[in-house]
Amino acid sequence: MQEDPYQTGYTDFFQGNLTCKYRSRSFYAKEWLRGFNAAFNFNRQANVQRVPTERFSRIGWCNP
Repeated sequence: MQEDPYQTGYTDFFQGNLTCKYRSRSFYAKEWLRGFNAAFNFNRQANVQRVPTERFSRIGWCNP
């Protein structure tokens, strides 16, 4: 069974693998990055938005 670069990039984000194992500028590298970015956006929408605004008020450079 052939490996799906999109799914590999998606799972690599959650496993903490930040380097692409495919040759740079190849089709597989672009698909890996697309999966990695999709996982990043999913994580950002699912988790980062749940951070309470009280935590941001303690940080001087980030006032909502």
